[in-house]
Amino acid sequence: MDIAYFLEAQEGPGVFFTHSMDARHLGVGDGIFHAPVPVVYGDKAANVSVAAMGDQVAVAYEEPNGDQSMVGLALSRTMGHIFEQRLLVSQADLPARDPVVAMRGDSVTVQWSERPDSMQTGGRVAVRFATW
Repeated sequence: MDIAYFLEAQEGPGVFFTHSMDARHLGVGDGIFHAPVPVVYGDKAANVSVAAMGDQVAVAYEEPNGDQSMVGLALSRTMGHIFEQRLLVSQADLPARDPVVAMRGDSVTVQWSERPDSMQTGGRVAVRFATW
C-alpha cells in the first residue's frame, strides 16, 4: 500500500510519501509502514495522488509554494525511498488543481482540473502523458 499526503509536520509542512512494508498485516494491528519521505516542502495544503508499479512510484501534487496553483510530479525508482526527479507538469496560464496520476508499463499519465479562481465549477481537464 502506497500513501501520499499533505501534512504540517514538525520539520515543516509539505507533501510526504510512505508505503507499507508488510501490507498483509494491515488492519490487524501490526502492519508496518516505512518512515515518511518528503516529496516537497511548502506551506499551502495540497491535494495529492500516488501510483506505484514495482519499484517505480509517481506522486502528483498541487505545488504547495507560490501564488499560482500548479501541478507537480515526483518520480522514484527506489520504492519512494528517494524521489530522484521533480517537475511541474501544468502550465501557468490557469490554476491547476486536483491531480490524478496513473502508471501502466513505462507510461505515466497525470490529469488535473484547470479553471480561474473566480469560477466555482467548470473549467477544463488537462492531461499529460510521458514514457518513463
